[in-house]
Amino acid sequence: MKTFKLLFLMFIFAGLLAGCSKDEELYEDNSSDLQLKSADSKTINFEMTGEYYTPVICDGETVDFLYVPDVTGQNIHITAHMIDGQFVWFIVHTKLTITSEQTGETFKINDQTKVFFDENGEYDTFTMHIHAKGDKGTHVIMFFDFDWASQTLDFPKGICPQSNY
Repeated sequence: MKTFKLLFLMFIFAGLLAGCSKDEELYEDNSSDLQLKSADSKTINFEMTGEYYTPVICDGETVDFLYVPDVTGQNIHITAHMIDGQFVWFIVHTKLTITSEQTGETFKINDQTKVFFDENGEYDTFTMHIHAKGDKGTHVIMFFDFDWASQTLDFPKGICPQSNY
C-alpha cells in the first residue's frame, strides 16, 4: 500500500512539473531598459581574539571585574555586512564564560550588540550591554558606550538585581 501511495504521489508531482512548463511563453528581450548592475553586497564573519574584561557596576560603584585572559575557543565573533566595500552594520556576538576577580565566581555571558554605520562607513558611538549570570546566583547587567573617535568607554549604568556584592 505504501508503494502505491509513493508511486501515486510521484505521478502527481511529475504531472505538475509537465503542466507548468514555460516553453510555450514568448520572451521579450528588454534588457537594455533594465539596470542589471547591483551593489557588491557581502556579509563576513570573523572570530575575536585576545582578552575580554568588564567592570561590574552596582549602584554607580565598581565592585568587581570580570575577566578572561584569552577568548580563543569561546564563541565571541563579529558578523559584518558591507556594500561596495563600506561597512553598513556589524553585530558583536558574545557567548563566553568569564571569571570574577573578587569572588572567583564563574559567569556566563550571552549577548548581541548591533552597530550601524553612516553613509561614509563611519560611526561615532555605540551602546553595548553585558548580561552576566553567575554560577553562585549573581546576576548583573551593565551598559557601556564606546566612543570610536576617542577610543574611550563610558559605563553609564549597571544593574545588579540578584547580586552577591
